Amino acid sequence: MHAAGEDAVLTDDQLSTVKSDLGLIFGRGGDEGQRLYNALDSNKPLKIIVNSQGSNAAYLKGNVLSIDLSSQVTLIDQNTMEPFVAATTRILTHELGHALLGLHDIHPVLPWVQIGDVEYQNSPNVRFMDRVMKNIHGDDAHRRRYY
Repeated sequence: MHAAGEDAVLTDDQLSTVKSDLGLIFGRGGDEGQRLYNALDSNKPLKIIVNSQGSNAAYLKGNVLSIDLSSQVTLIDQNTMEPFVAATTRILTHELGHALLGLHDIHPVLPWVQIGDVEYQNSPNVRFMDRVMKNIHGDDAHRRRYY
């Protein structure tokens, strides 16, 4: 794990957060969490870059991801249809889906959901992330706003 920037230093809190999130994802994420764990390859180690630019990104099957642990990623609560800020566990799971499994954010065949004037689509990676979060937090909890 690395901090982004020439003189950047990874803090103990950042390291602890990422380690804790990875423990939840790999340990309690069910079959999908295990799928991520099994995708790790000692010949091509996973590189996690912690940044403070508000960006979360990963190369598809590139074993590199960048995450801002203080980013305010907004998603839609599927129970209330209200926006909410995603937890770091959810963001890290999403970026791991890109980096380790090559899952995309868009899919041309999936149906769209319209909420007001805005259309939304659950991508393969979002559906994957929801399954991991459901295993971590219990039945239907993957859709609740505090996750």
